[in-house]
Amino acid sequence: MRTRSLALLAAAAMVGSIFLPWTVTPLGNGPAPFEVLRQIDPGQLPRMLAEGPPEMLTLAASLALGALFVALAVVGLEGRWLAMLAGAMPPLTAGIVLWRAREASAPDAQVADLLRQMTENFGHGVWAWLGGGALLLLLGLVDPGRRA
Repeated sequence: MRTRSLALLAAAAMVGSIFLPWTVTPLGNGPAPFEVLRQIDPGQLPRMLAEGPPEMLTLAASLALGALFVALAVVGLEGRWLAMLAGAMPPLTAGIVLWRAREASAPDAQVADLLRQMTENFGHGVWAWLGGGALLLLLGLVDPGRRA
């Protein structure tokens, strides 16, 4: 990819988001996902992913694919297909969460109102994850490929 440096930065932002708080309340920042994961027994994680909601699986997949892209980009083996796949996961997950929130609140709820309410509590981690994913998806779509 000609935009390898920028794609690497976007994927690193996705992966690094697990160390940033994902929620903000009037009382302060919520815990970072890494802090929560440290409290979970590693043997329970596969069961939690299998029994959890679909957005938990897509979130885990986005972080794993982002980490894979970072590892491959560092050694120069990244590909556009992986950039598009890893970059598509955060917007897909955000869409699933928004859809489920709309169904849970009221079928006639306005998506714009739900989105405004949700983004009021987003921390830096969500923005790094979502922004990094969107940028990685865009770079995967428009990158002209390797130099000849």
